[in-house]
Amino acid sequence: MNVLVTGACGRIGSHVVRQLLARGIDVVGIDSVVHAGHLGELSGRLPLRTVDVQDLAGLLHAVTAQKIHRIIHLAAAIGDQYDTQPWGSYQVNLGGTLNVLEAARLAAVERVVAASTHNIYPRAYGVYGPPEWRPISEDHPPDPRRPYAVMKLAGEYMGRIYAEQMNVDFAAVRFASYYGAERAIRRGNKFPDLLNRFILDAVEGVPTVVDRGGDQVFDPVYIKDCAHGVICATLAPEPREGRVYNIGGGRPVSLRAAADAVRRVLPSARIQVGPGVDGAPGGRAHHPPLDITRAKTEIGYAPQFTLEQGIADCAGELAAMIKTRSPA
Repeated sequence: MNVLVTGACGRIGSHVVRQLLARGIDVVGIDSVVHAGHLGELSGRLPLRTVDVQDLAGLLHAVTAQKIHRIIHLAAAIGDQYDTQPWGSYQVNLGGTLNVLEAARLAAVERVVAASTHNIYPRAYGVYGPPEWRPISEDHPPDPRRPYAVMKLAGEYMGRIYAEQMNVDFAAVRFASYYGAERAIRRGNKFPDLLNRFILDAVEGVPTVVDRGGDQVFDPVYIKDCAHGVICATLAPEPREGRVYNIGGGRPVSLRAAADAVRRVLPSARIQVGPGVDGAPGGRAHHPPLDITRAKTEIGYAPQFTLEQGIADCAGELAAMIKTRSPA
């Protein structure tokens, strides 16, 4: 089987490539700018091509030249700037997805698996918020509030149309808030970045102080489990009617409990977390945890890392990154 991965040099894409190669699957990687990136030592071990998903002709050439059987579509335009520049988000996050689907149709590719996001769900409310924090399923009515999430949801709907009317099998995976060395090293300050910050600060010996948010329950999933979920959807015999799968950690925890887990793994960690939810002005709760029952049942996904195992693995990779970047 030949698999094409868009966004192969990115955070999740690099782990998808590694896991596919570990299974003995032939991989072709494309990205808008080909560079070692997060692929590191793998960059010379697989075909890497400079192809922007906005270029349908380039995509089609890559798919046909390499006799691709399945496509994993992870290329995306992310960042706060796209909240104020939705046209850029549209061109890549929806237009690029349509190009991938069309290239798959024209080349008779068996299946496309596209990355989506939990941001299409409403922010926590009712039974999906405090104090119950019920996990939310794929069938819950969406309520995207950012251009990125709107484009991702539209891409899901277009994927279903291609599956139902154009003979291109399709599945989408909605990632929960993921943590991993590639994300932590950037030291973000939003709620989804806090577990990453806890780990990075602990590795660097820096204290972490978060004024509020300890009671917020969230669904941390390790980046390598995101990649595992993508591969489960890609290799499953046939995604069923739902075609959309939540990929979460399977163990919702409060931010305070996540801080405790970091301390258990890294006893030198100095973390202070205040009470309340999210830490956002007005105390708005973040998105609810994800129900991964459908992914377990239909594509055989189950997290490979416990929270503590993910933290330990992430800390080890961060330490290696920091050592590599430090002057000799």
